[in-house]
Amino acid sequence: MRTFRNMRNKWSDRVLTVRFVISVVENPQGQEISSKFGDRLPGNFEQNEFSNGIYTVIVGNASVDVYCDMVTYNGGWTLFQSRVDGSYEFWDKSWAQYRDGFGDGIGDGKNYWLGLSKINLMTVKNAAVTLRIEMVGDGTPGAALPNGY
Repeated sequence: MRTFRNMRNKWSDRVLTVRFVISVVENPQGQEISSKFGDRLPGNFEQNEFSNGIYTVIVGNASVDVYCDMVTYNGGWTLFQSRVDGSYEFWDKSWAQYRDGFGDGIGDGKNYWLGLSKINLMTVKNAAVTLRIEMVGDGTPGAALPNGY
C-alpha cells in the first residue's frame, strides 16, 4: 500500500489537470439525444450557436446534465472526468460512487466523475465514439485521441 501511495503522490505532483471527454458521432441504436435547447442538438453546432457549458442531454429515458466542450476540435465533446489538481481524491471511492458519479460539481475546472451508468447510456454498443484525453503537467498541455479499438 505504501508503494501505491508514493506512486499516487508522484503522479499528483506531476499532473495538475486531467480531462477525459467523449464525442458520440452517431447513435445507430436510435436512442434520442437532445438538449435543453429544444430541437437544436448539442452536436448541431455548424452555425456556431453553442458555447462551452452545462447541457441537459436525454439518452434513452434518462435526463443527464453534462458539461459540453463546444469549441475544442470543432466541439461536441462531453466531459466525463475532470481532475483539476490533487485536492480531491479519486482512488478512495466506492463502487456506487463510480457508478453514479461524484465530485465537487459539474463542469470544466471542477474535480468531477460523470458516473459509469451515465457513460454507458451515452456510449451504447456500436456507437461511433471518439475519446480525447487532455493532460497538463508542468504547464504544458497535451492531448491524445487514442481511438481505433
